[in-house]
Order: sequence, then structure tokens, then C-alpha cells
Amino acid sequence: MSTVTEIKQIVHDIVDTSPSTFTDARMVRGLNKAQDKIVNLIIQKDTLNQWDDTAYTDLNEGYVNIVSGTYDYDLREDENFANILAVHKVYILGSATSTDYVELEKDGKFSTTGTGVPTKYRLAGKTIVFDITPNYNATNGIKIQFTRIPSPILTSDTTREPGIPATFHHLLALMTAYDYARAKRMDNKDDILNEIEQEKIALGLHITKQDFNTNIGISPETVDSI
Repeated sequence: MSTVTEIKQIVHDIVDTSPSTFTDARMVRGLNKAQDKIVNLIIQKDTLNQWDDTAYTDLNEGYVNIVSGTYDYDLREDENFANILAVHKVYILGSATSTDYVELEKDGKFSTTGTGVPTKYRLAGKTIVFDITPNYNATNGIKIQFTRIPSPILTSDTTREPGIPATFHHLLALMTAYDYARAKRMDNKDDILNEIEQEKIALGLHITKQDFNTNIGISPETVDSI
């Protein structure tokens, strides 16, 4: 487990630089690029959707009001969903007075018909579309679980730890160092790349092991990015 300051120092060690030759601003851009790549790998492997960036202080879920007569809900209208990468599960309250959320089936083949209580949903960009138009209002009637973008690393960060799995903070340093080594045509860039590939494989195994009873011989289910 490493802080941002410690990761920066590891990068300097790998490519034998200092803050004067590899500036902090440039390194932070590289760290964020590398963090995005690692999160993309996690999304591909995390079939149970267990991962969330630990740098966030809230849960990776949000709510939308059900409005009678409205069957499509634009997630861009709520600031809680601004940074969504993928929607994993959608739940609804079945009436204006209900307190129990029911998970909806995902199905991309239907056309919306009739009014009542939705039973299915599909995604159209960042819009959730129901199979049945709700005929009731419900505050926080739609509950959405999602994966969001990683919390960006800032130049002012020091003791903060990135929200990716702690044992792969080294991969974050390697990717950042590789981009610098490639740009500077350094002799050790291929050695860095080889170590990156080994760490990527280990990352996949690490995430898969979180799936408990999931058969790792089965291909991961598709995650809908929006």
C-alpha cells in the first residue's frame, strides 16, 4: 500500500529522474492516465461488480424519482451520476407507498407499452428506459448501482492512497514510468513494459479471486458502458 508521494518516488527510481527532470504536473497526468487503464482492466474482470474507488466517501449507488407518465430517465440530470462508467443493477419501488426495492431484469429488445409497474429496463446511452410506463410517483423510486470513474490524482495529493487495489499501486508507477521512458527513448523501456504485462496478469487473477464461487473458466459477463 503506497501513498501518492511514495508512488511518485517509485516512478523516479524506475526511470532515474527527479522533480526537476520529471515534473510533478507531468507525472500526475501520467498517473491519472495509468489509473484509468487499470480501472478499465478491473471492470473487465470484476464480474460481481465488487470494486469501487476507495477515495470516494459515498456509495457507488444513486437514486432517481419515479415520475408518473415518464418511462425514460436521463442519468445526466443528477450530479450523482455524472461520473458513471457502467450501470450494473436497477431497482424500483413498486408503488408510491412501497419501501422495498425490486431488482429489474435487463432486456434490450423490448418496446415500451402500457402503464403500470416496470418489470424490465434497457440502456440508451446514459438513459434508462422502462418496458412499462409508471403510473405512480415515488421519491427515490429508482435505485441504481454503478461503476464510476476513478477519483483523479491531484498535484496537491501527498498522503492519499489511490483507490485501486493496494497491491497494484506498483503497476500505477510502472505505467507512468513507461510512458516517460518511451517518450525519452530510454534503454529500459522494454524491461518496464515486460514487468507491466506481468502485473496486468496478476491483477486479473486478483480480481477474479474475489468472485468466490464464480467459475473462473467462464468468460466474464458483458458490462454495459455508458
